[in-house]
Amino acid sequence: VVSLCKKKAGPWRSLTKEEDAQLPQKDVLDDDFDVLKLEHDDDDPERVEEQEENERKLEARYKKLKDEKGLDSEETLNTFFALFDNCIQLYRLNKLSDYLEEVVPVCRKRNDKFTMKAIQALSFVRWKQSRFREALPLFHEMEATLGKSAALCENIAHTYNSLGDYEKAEDYFRQALRFIEQEAGFNKGNRGGVLLGLGIVRDRLGKHKEALPVCLKAYEFYKERANGAPASLQAKAGISCAKLHCKLGNLPKAETFIREAVHMYEVTCGETSPLTASAYHELGKCLWAQRKREDAQKALKRAYELEAMKDAWDLVTILEIHNILMDTHLKETVNIDRSKFADYFKTSDFVVSRVRTLTQDGNAAVYYKAAAELKSWGGKYREAKALFEEAIPLLAVEKSTDCSSLIGSCKDMMSFCDRNLEGKQDSPMNFELPESEKVGLNTGVHDGQGEEGPIIEELGDECEAAATSASSSQGVRQLQTDMLRPLVEGDADQASKFCSDSFLFDSVEDLK
Repeated sequence: VVSLCKKKAGPWRSLTKEEDAQLPQKDVLDDDFDVLKLEHDDDDPERVEEQEENERKLEARYKKLKDEKGLDSEETLNTFFALFDNCIQLYRLNKLSDYLEEVVPVCRKRNDKFTMKAIQALSFVRWKQSRFREALPLFHEMEATLGKSAALCENIAHTYNSLGDYEKAEDYFRQALRFIEQEAGFNKGNRGGVLLGLGIVRDRLGKHKEALPVCLKAYEFYKERANGAPASLQAKAGISCAKLHCKLGNLPKAETFIREAVHMYEVTCGETSPLTASAYHELGKCLWAQRKREDAQKALKRAYELEAMKDAWDLVTILEIHNILMDTHLKETVNIDRSKFADYFKTSDFVVSRVRTLTQDGNAAVYYKAAAELKSWGGKYREAKALFEEAIPLLAVEKSTDCSSLIGSCKDMMSFCDRNLEGKQDSPMNFELPESEKVGLNTGVHDGQGEEGPIIEELGDECEAAATSASSSQGVRQLQTDMLRPLVEGDADQASKFCSDSFLFDSVEDLK
């Protein structure tokens, strides 16, 4: 009997994995250490703990070789690219970008196998940082040098897809599919990735019903390949299926896919991975669309924390999570417990510190305003006032859109904070809503059944980040919501005028 298996990097062994693991191991800093031994075997389950341990080992070896033999040494570069392959799985994007600043020029001068490896590595990092316009010419440089291949056509297709050029994206996806079928067979190679890309193209063209079966084929492809083990690619395809189910109103099915993806990402990529963050974001949106309030708050809180930590963080994504989270506390409820807003202060403070490192414009002001409103609801009036004071002058000079309503809202809320700080207003931290304000309760519209239902607008994961990145660079995005707010003096004046001009009351005493 002849057993066929994949060719392994390195020598064939006569020992089992368990027996081999018990043998004395070479130290990673030994001169004859083989870095390929730290390469992940695709047949093995993905384990983030193993990747983090390998990251520490490879970084130590890379530093040692760079100091002793120089960056241009073949041994140093082999170690770097082993480190790169490991760290890209962990989304160490800023770290890898810093490394590549010095590695790429050295590799370009060599004009050998390392040249293309460096260009490919840089293109991957730029792509995962959502810097698609920088990644695209690098992919085309590889295409001109190496010729077309299934993997390269797929990468170019994903880039065009993220840039919104769906015609070119579909063309390159179909080229990739032909290469796969010619080289590997009908259901082999990375057919799942190409199918997923084609499904996303159809989704973005508004063909949601056509997109779903294509994405489901990609999901089944990765599920079969994983053979029961948690797999990040299965999770990724599952998230795309979930988004389509949400758009078609099948929220319970979407929730099932997303919960599976959250678990798989936590196991395979880590609890703080950007992919885990995006999955929690999708879960929170799906749960809130079904009005599963407490579960939605837990998922969105986790998404808020993780998105704030990301290397390639996006302010628009963070603002969306922030606003949905506020909605879960303020909309369609009979009671508002203001003490719960304190649960989000730590994350909001961290985001504020990061926003202060950005260009101070209307985009920054919108987040300062959102953070200030959070602090106002949580009773931290002095901190809220300081944030409103930061937001107002930035909004005043913003030219991309009319910010007068935002400025007016900030000033009204500052007056509310002042009255509380001066002891002129009693604002309870827990209160029931009047019957007239219990809007949307028990309407029965959130059961998620049938083809028509609540539509959750797509906000990108790594394959769909272009729209997010583009919107965050086009001036102030109006992300205000119709959330409840404390009464301000202008509200009282308006109410008094309305009541005095109406026949709602029989006497002056009733009016008072």
